[in-house]
Order: sequence, then C-alpha cells, then structure tokens
Amino acid sequence: MKIALNKQKNKNTETFDSLLKITDEIKKRNISFVSKIKSDLNKIYEEKNAETISLYQSKEEELKKIIKKMKKDVELVLKERKDSLKLLKRKVIEINEKLAEEENKEEIINKKLEELKNQIEENFKKNLKSMDNNKNKNLEEIKNHKKQIDKNIEEFGESKDQMSVISKIIASIF
Repeated sequence: MKIALNKQKNKNTETFDSLLKITDEIKKRNISFVSKIKSDLNKIYEEKNAETISLYQSKEEELKKIIKKMKKDVELVLKERKDSLKLLKRKVIEINEKLAEEENKEEIINKKLEELKNQIEENFKKNLKSMDNNKNKNLEEIKNHKKQIDKNIEEFGESKDQMSVISKIIASIF
C-alpha cells in the first residue's frame, strides 16, 4: 500500500507540478495578454487623447475666431452707439439752445408787451386829461359864444327896432 500511496503521491506531485506549469503558463499568457491589452489601451488612449487635443485645438481656434468676430461686432456696435449718443447730445444741446432762445424771445416779447401796455395806459391817461381840458375849454368857449349870441340877440333887438323905424320911414317916403 505504501507503494500505491507513493505512486499516488508521485502522481499527485506530477499533477501538481503540471498544474503549476499550466498555472505558470496561464500567468505568462495572462501577463502577456494584460500587457498587450494595456499596450492596446495606451495606444487607443494616446490616439483618443491626440484626437481630443486636435479637436480641442480646432474648437479653440474656432472659438478664437468667433470671439474675434464678436469683439469686432461689439466694437462696431459700441462705436455706432457712441456716434448716435454724440448725435443725440448735439441734438439735445441744439434743442436746449432753441428753447433758451425761445425763452429769451418770450421774455423780450413780454417786456415789450409790458412797455406797450404802460405806454397805452400813459397815453390813455394823457388823452383823458387832454379830453377833460378840451371839454372844459370847449365849455368855456360855448359859454363865451352863448354870451356873444345873447349880446348879438340884444343888439339885434335894438337894431330890429331901428329897422322897423327905418322901414316905416322908407314906407312913408314911398
């Protein structure tokens, strides 16, 4: 039985050795396979990394172009806005100047109207005073004329009496 056990032991040792060899072979193959996969993955990573870098650089260039164009557009819009603001400022200044002129004209017109009003009032007062004086003068003249007329009527009455005497004399002559 010892022999059978020894044979079995030897067989088990051979089987174990062959399993160790197979395991070593599998390890070597796995290491080789893992190395190949690692190498392939590194190549893929480098390719993808290169593609990504290239894509990034192309996108970066596109972005730079877009930013440059947008910057020019913004500068153009800003320039147009500045120009339109300058134009608006000029228009506001012109309008303010015109308003000031109109206010000055209005003030001048108001002053002239006030002067005219004062002159008219003064002339009206003078005319009233002159009319009052003329009325008094005319009343005085009318009184004097009335006196003269009364005097003339009196004289005419006397001369009427004389005329009737003369006419009687003339009538008696004829």
